[in-house]
Amino acid sequence: MKRIKKHHWLIITILAFIALVLVIILLLAGFNQVSTSQPTKSPTKTTSAVQQNLTHLTVQDIQSLLDRTSISIPDDAALGISIYNEAHKPIGLSFTIKGKKAYSGMSDGVEGILWIGTWYEEKVRQSSDLCSLMSQMKADQNVDFKSKINVFSLMWKYGSLKSCLGF
Repeated sequence: MKRIKKHHWLIITILAFIALVLVIILLLAGFNQVSTSQPTKSPTKTTSAVQQNLTHLTVQDIQSLLDRTSISIPDDAALGISIYNEAHKPIGLSFTIKGKKAYSGMSDGVEGILWIGTWYEEKVRQSSDLCSLMSQMKADQNVDFKSKINVFSLMWKYGSLKSCLGF
């Protein structure tokens, strides 16, 4: 009789564990494509006028931002940055970050892409670090991050960016 009770207890424990894992997976499933879709706020007319006078970002601007950034991006990981205009269309300007190094253009191996509006170009140059810039973009509801890997890999590799994007 005790053998049957132990067997039932083991089955119940295993089923409870499986149910818990499924609940966690379902909760995180919404984060599999970490994205806030399209940024909801467009720049004001004043911002647009100022933005037209700016020169576009350079790889040196991105490198300078990385040099000021305390968070770490793994050397074996690649994160992309792509710039879009007020119509939410890419302008063909992109960068790849590997570790603490910025490269011009989008690498084929990027695991996530941070989309930045042209009206943030000056903020990229002035921001104290990448995380504060991403937090500001999130507060302004202008952040869009597309993950190309699953959420578990994303959280493992880019754990230092979790607080910046809120996932």
